[in-house]
Amino acid sequence: MLKEDENVTDLHAVEDAFVPVIKLKYAGIELDILFARLALKVSVFQ
Repeated sequence: MLKEDENVTDLHAVEDAFVPVIKLKYAGIELDILFARLALKVSVFQ
């Protein structure tokens, strides 16, 4: 999905990070996207 966007460049995963991280540039702006698991009893997407 991100690979197909023409505004996205320098897309790569940081495999040795403590938490999953995707680094990319979107329209020239550097972004780090971090992922985390939340232990919730209620669904966030209701």
